[in-house]
Amino acid sequence: MKQRALRLVAIAAILLLGVVGLSIIKSPNAIAADASRFDPGMIISDSVFFDFGTMTQPAIQNFLESKVPNCKAVAGQPKCLRDYISDIPETIGSAGHCSNVPAANNVLASQVIYTVARACGVNPRVLIVLLQKEQGLVQATNPSLYMYRAATGYGCPDSDPAICGKVFTGLFNQLYKAAGQLKWYGDPASPFKRIKIGKTNGILYNPNSSCGSAQIVIKNQATADLYYYTPYTPNAAAIKNLYGSGDSCSAYGNRNFWRFYTDWFGSTVGGGFLLKSATSATYLIVDNNKYLVTDTDLVAALKPLGPLGTISQEYLDSFTTAGNLTRLVKSVTGQYYFVEGGQKYPIASCVQATSLGLECASAVQLTSNQLALLPSGAAMTQHIGVDGGPQYYIGGGVKRQILDNYSVSNAGLSLENYAPIPITAFSYLPWGDPIASNKSLFLNATTKNYGIYVGGIYYEIDGATFADINFAKWFTMSTGSMTSDGLSKVNSNTVLHPWLQDADGKYWLITSDGKVSVTAGENVIDNPPTVTPELVNAITSTGQTLTAPSFVRTAGDKHTYYLANQQARPTVSIADRALLASGMNDATVRDLSASAMAALKIGSTVYAPGTLVHSAKSGLSYWVISLNALAKLTSVTDVTQFGLTKLKATNATDLSGYSSSATLTGMKVACGDSRLIAIAGKFYAIEPASAAHYPGTSLVLSDLACASLPRATVELGRFIRTPDKTFWLIQKGKRRAIASTAKYQELRGDMLPAVQVDATLAAKIPVGAPAPAVLIETTPTPTPSSTATATPTKAPTPTPTATATPTKSATPTPTPTKVTSYTVVSGDTLTSIAKKFNTTVTILKTLNGLTTDTIKLGQVLKLP
Repeated sequence: MKQRALRLVAIAAILLLGVVGLSIIKSPNAIAADASRFDPGMIISDSVFFDFGTMTQPAIQNFLESKVPNCKAVAGQPKCLRDYISDIPETIGSAGHCSNVPAANNVLASQVIYTVARACGVNPRVLIVLLQKEQGLVQATNPSLYMYRAATGYGCPDSDPAICGKVFTGLFNQLYKAAGQLKWYGDPASPFKRIKIGKTNGILYNPNSSCGSAQIVIKNQATADLYYYTPYTPNAAAIKNLYGSGDSCSAYGNRNFWRFYTDWFGSTVGGGFLLKSATSATYLIVDNNKYLVTDTDLVAALKPLGPLGTISQEYLDSFTTAGNLTRLVKSVTGQYYFVEGGQKYPIASCVQATSLGLECASAVQLTSNQLALLPSGAAMTQHIGVDGGPQYYIGGGVKRQILDNYSVSNAGLSLENYAPIPITAFSYLPWGDPIASNKSLFLNATTKNYGIYVGGIYYEIDGATFADINFAKWFTMSTGSMTSDGLSKVNSNTVLHPWLQDADGKYWLITSDGKVSVTAGENVIDNPPTVTPELVNAITSTGQTLTAPSFVRTAGDKHTYYLANQQARPTVSIADRALLASGMNDATVRDLSASAMAALKIGSTVYAPGTLVHSAKSGLSYWVISLNALAKLTSVTDVTQFGLTKLKATNATDLSGYSSSATLTGMKVACGDSRLIAIAGKFYAIEPASAAHYPGTSLVLSDLACASLPRATVELGRFIRTPDKTFWLIQKGKRRAIASTAKYQELRGDMLPAVQVDATLAAKIPVGAPAPAVLIETTPTPTPSSTATATPTKAPTPTPTATATPTKSATPTPTPTKVTSYTVVSGDTLTSIAKKFNTTVTILKTLNGLTTDTIKLGQVLKLP
């Protein structure tokens, strides 16, 4: 069949008048036609043109009705397309055109369009646009019989326009023949070879050859089909006035096709050779085969083949599934290429392909047109990278990042010039070991931190630590860098700070001078980074040792810290540190870098055990009995009794690290296995069996608290003497008065002599029945000790008690020390105190500057 020409010019004016005046109703996906988007080399993509599943028959019917809301057909003339009814004759298809169609009577035009689209494999939207651009049938409100007879312009040769509408007449015949012809143009068996796809072709502007032609690269078969059917391209004038007339050399057929489709259905370029349905994966279409694309980056790499288009699932299913697409493709001549960035890179051999992790057997053979759309790049090598960016080596089925040229040489590699391909093109390959020299120090370009590659393992260095410590003393600084991806195979995922632990569990502190051995490191820091011996051995030793507990400090911080139990706790004074030092092997204050200090857990303020602290806000006072436990004071008399003379003001924040569940009561304390009793500020050692006879429980003290106690030079036993010169036997929590000195000597026998006590201690021991003439008893069960929250370590062994047995000769009555003061206890009055110490109220008031007889609990009074 000959191409048409003059008839298009003849009907152009009619079409233009209709187009200019009509109201455009767009589909949901439609866009306003923009002349700048018209591409004469791709008027419509293959994926759109041949997608026969875009519309159902009801959808076609709804669309036709939307174009002509009100039909104005007159009697004797055919109805509007929306209402047009005709027969479909039984039709035998032919190869390369359309398939068979069964007969159907009295069907709507929408059914005819739907049937032909599926039989011929052409988009029903293309057929709708064809009906409009040829005869204006879609929008005709009063169509003529001729418009249906020549509905698609099929059978209207340029050589004999008069026969137009006289052969292959009727809506079905026109659609079926036109769609079959559009398919036939691209069939390998057809004689239509004039238009070369992928090549520059001369396309006339007008049937009048004097109007000239355009040199156009025809990019796809569907565009070629349109030019075979209507062999003219719009000139600049026709494009400039998209909805009107151009000039005498203008032709409008293909312009109008593009404009109608765009206005009604959206972009005519819905995809090139890369297609998917709304629910499917992406496929590359090669001839009648489809290849699954699992690598999303590969879609971008094939961009010159056209955009990714969405087609109907039915159309997608019409292609044969033929396997998966990889980066390796080939030509019909057997030349292999690696595809990336819209280019194809020649591969020398299948051996090289294997080194890149690809198999020639799975390479997809592209058409010559598809390969022509992909420009050729440089020859492919195993050395890849981009200018000024990271370099990589591909081999052995893995990808390896290159640190620097020295590392390449050190690895014994000789690399070719790199192929300018990004590493993302090799996402199908796993990462291998980086090409980096042992003991290299370099920047991680991803995290922006420096790291060390040593012993086949990568360690990243904390930024503050790198600023504090010059690792270049022990490791070779590289001008190159690595990415986290390039290091993923060897990344320890360990960030180094100055405190380390080796595989043997030994702790180290890294300083600017080298490594310091840390003894009892588990008391310094919890779970520091564990590293290999290769890393530790690479760092010079300072020969120094740090042992916990220890004192540490850092520049810019006013505090000196007590480092123990995985905490650095601020100390309050030199005096406190002197007391804390009694539990240390080395009390030297160690200077730490800021990063070393930052890695430690900072605890609350530490007070030396044995210290008395007072919180002004709460009004409570406490005895520090360990590094993390306090005993609350309940009576001011306890201050004197327990010798708590050094009071420190504090607050709730500073005491937040202490448990305060213990209470200071009674008189007994426990230092390891030893027992002590507090009397007037001194602590008397007492055998546990004897201590069990004294009332109350023992308050457990830590070693440091015990070390701070002022010790008496004599040992306490079962006998005491009170300020009134009475001797007492302590038995089962009671004090039992002994009638006389002689009776005391007789009852004591070879037991320890009585110790002079003050009224405070005496008042804490209830009075029992008088002492017996002969001491016969069983030892009471000791009362459990009152334990502080923290479990104390074993206290120092107390000074052994003398074992010499005293003789039964009369022991001289000790001369009591003159009492010069008295602390007011509950129930005291000035009168009772004056009577107790054989003085008068007037004398007491004068000595103590009192103006009234009022006294307070805990008040210390001077005595004459």
